Formats: sequence, C-alpha cells, structure tokens
Amino acid sequence: MNGLVHPHLDRIDRAIDALRAERRRLSDAAPCVAYQGVPGAFSEDAARTLAGGDATLQPLPTLEDVFQALVFGGAEFAVIPVENTLAGPVPRAADLIRRHGCRVMAEHSLLISHALIGCPGATLEHVRRATSHPVALAQCRKFLATHPAIEAAEGFDTAGAVAEVVAAANPAWAAIGSVRAAALYGGIVLQTAIQDRRDNFTRFVVLARA
Repeated sequence: MNGLVHPHLDRIDRAIDALRAERRRLSDAAPCVAYQGVPGAFSEDAARTLAGGDATLQPLPTLEDVFQALVFGGAEFAVIPVENTLAGPVPRAADLIRRHGCRVMAEHSLLISHALIGCPGATLEHVRRATSHPVALAQCRKFLATHPAIEAAEGFDTAGAVAEVVAAANPAWAAIGSVRAAALYGGIVLQTAIQDRRDNFTRFVVLARA
C-alpha cells in the first residue's frame, strides 16, 4: 500500500485508543456501593468503613432494592447487615444473598449505640411513640419495657426515622437512631446508650455479583 495507512485500519486504531481510555477511566473511578437506609444510618457507617472514603454510596429504601441495584448493575458492591449480637440474624438477609448468588467479599462488626431522639422542644417525659427499624427496636427492649408509656413503631430505617420525627415536629414522637443522625437532621438527643447492652455489635458484609 506504498506506506499509506488503510482508512479502515485508521478507524480501528482510533476505536481501540478510545476503548483503552475508557477502560482507564473506569478502573480509576470510585466504586458505587449500595446500602439500605438514608445518610446517617449505621449501614452508611459500615459502608464507609468497608468500601473506603472514596466510594460513591447509594442509599436505597429496602434490602430488596439494594440487591436489585447490585444484580442489575446499578451498583458494583452492596453493604448489608446480616446479624446483631442482641437481635440475632437480620430478617431476609441470608435468603437474599442465596437467592441472588452474591459473593461475600469482606465483613466488619460495627459497634452500635442507640439514642432516643426527638424534635427540638421534645422531652423524654412527653414522648409517647418511638419509631425505628425493627432490628433496632429489638436491641432496645429493656429501655422500652422500662418506659411503658412509649409505644414502639416500626420504620424502614433508623436515620430515616430520625428525619421523619424532626420533620413532623411533634414532641410526643421520637426515633431510635444514632447521635450522628440526630446532628445530621437537627434532632435533640433525649437519652443515649439505650440498647440492652453496651457490647452491641452488628456484622455487615460487602457483596459482589456472582
């Protein structure tokens, strides 16, 4: 061809260069990690610890949503709770892992300290309802038993419950969640360390697609 580059080969070379550049970009990109809850949730704390500070975190309402994001490519990894020292296994967690054939890449036990959180102006004496994730409520049975005037109400997430209580601005409503969630959403901490025992750990795992 007298030293000339065939136009088709030139296009192929440009395409290969573009693909290589895209591969470098993707390999350098921070991974997307899905977790159940909203910012301020304990699952977010575990995700930060397990995935690193550079990871992009994707909060989702339910565990099912987390697995859907993982399986269908909305997230590269997922961090979920599987067991708590006080409440036992997290409902549906093991079943969802088996059903979707996910790989467990790593695990971390996070120390969990719950607080009773109300809206500005609330007091412990006037609280009549405490909302939180069912597993969190199960970790605070003794506190709820010694405060029979407070009715336990299930919510989808600890930090989500804090956000809802602050937004409702009803001093008779409170949430069980972290002190960090209280600071994040403008709640008032009415009592700290209300879990049944101080050595309260939840085991989280990092999952990847099969």
